[in-house]
Amino acid sequence: METGRDYFRNKIQDVQRKFAELPRCSNIRSALSGGVMDKLSSDVESQDLAHLRVRSYHPLFLFVSELDLSHIRDLETDIALVVSQTSCNKRRDMASFLREAEEKEQRELNRQFRAGLFEIFVKSRLLRAEDGRVVLDAPLPGCGKRNADAKLTIGGRDLYLEATILSESEGDQGRLRSLCEAMKADPFACQAWWTSPSREADRLRRTVYEKLARKLSLEKSQLTDAHPNVLLISFFGRYTSASPDSPETTSALAELLSDELGNLEQEPAPQPEDTSLGAWLHRYATCQDGRVRLAEAEYRRRRIPLLNLRKRISAILLFKDCELTRSMVNNSANHRVTDSEMARLEDMFSTAPSWSASL
Repeated sequence: METGRDYFRNKIQDVQRKFAELPRCSNIRSALSGGVMDKLSSDVESQDLAHLRVRSYHPLFLFVSELDLSHIRDLETDIALVVSQTSCNKRRDMASFLREAEEKEQRELNRQFRAGLFEIFVKSRLLRAEDGRVVLDAPLPGCGKRNADAKLTIGGRDLYLEATILSESEGDQGRLRSLCEAMKADPFACQAWWTSPSREADRLRRTVYEKLARKLSLEKSQLTDAHPNVLLISFFGRYTSASPDSPETTSALAELLSDELGNLEQEPAPQPEDTSLGAWLHRYATCQDGRVRLAEAEYRRRRIPLLNLRKRISAILLFKDCELTRSMVNNSANHRVTDSEMARLEDMFSTAPSWSASL
C-alpha cells in the first residue's frame, strides 16, 4: 500500500507516463507544461503531507490521473474534432480550459474546466450527428454580435443550442474549505453537503436568466427571438448538493417553462416565505445577497419583459455531468420544437462519453 509521499510521487509519474503516450501536438499533453509538472514534483518533496492531502491541484492533472489512457485518447479525439470545426480565430480559445492559469482562483479554474468539458461533449456529439447540419459558434439572429454555441439544422429548420453548467455554489466552496482545514488535523474528517432547497431552485433560475438576460439586461440575451432555442444545463461538480432530479429542480424547471404566473400587471411585494419565480426575480433584481442589481422603478419597468423572455426557451435538457437525466419542452414558447426534433436531440445526447467515467 502506498503511504506518505510515495502516493503523490506515483500520481505524478502516472500522469507523465500517460502524457508520454500522447502525440506531441496533443491538446491535453501540451496543456500542462513541463515547468508546471516540475513545480508540482518540487512541492511534493518540500510541503508537509497534511497540506499535500488537501491542497488545490490543477483539474486537468487530477482528471488525467484518474482516467485510463484509452479514455484520455477518446477525449483528445473529441477535442480535436471540435477544434477542427471551430473558426480559426477561436480555435485556441476552444481548448483554453485545459491550460494552466495560476492567476485564476481555484473555484473559477475548476468551473472553467468543467464548462469546457461539457462544451466539448455537446459540440462533438452534434458534429457526429448523421442527419443534421451543424455550425459551431453560430451568429444569433437579432442579438447583435453574440453567438450561440451551435446551430443545428433538422429537416430544414434551424435550432440554436446554448450549453452551460451549474457547479459548486459559494456555500459549497465554503464547506469544502472548512473540510480541507479540518482534514489537516484529522484525515478522516467529513462534511455534510446540505443546503436550503429554495437556494437550489434559485441557482437554476439564475443560471437560466444569465442566458435569457445577462445581468438582467433585456438587450443581452443569448437566445434569439427568431428561431427555436434549446438550453443544455449540466449539474457539474463533485462537491455540490444541487441535483437535476431533486423536487426543487423539478418545481423550478416547471415554473420557468410555464405560462401560468398569475396577473403579471399586479405584483404585490413578495413575502419572505414566497419561493415563486416572480418573488425570486423581484428579490434577485432589487436586493439579494447584499447586491442591488436594479432600482425598484427600473425593475418594475423591466419585470414583465423579463418574465416574458422565458418564451424564448423552446426546450431544456438537464445533465448530471455529461449524462442526460431529463428533458422538457416549453409548450408556451414562441417557437416550439416538434416531437421528432426533441427525440433527435435526446438521441444525440443519450449516452455519456467514455472519458466522463471519472467525473
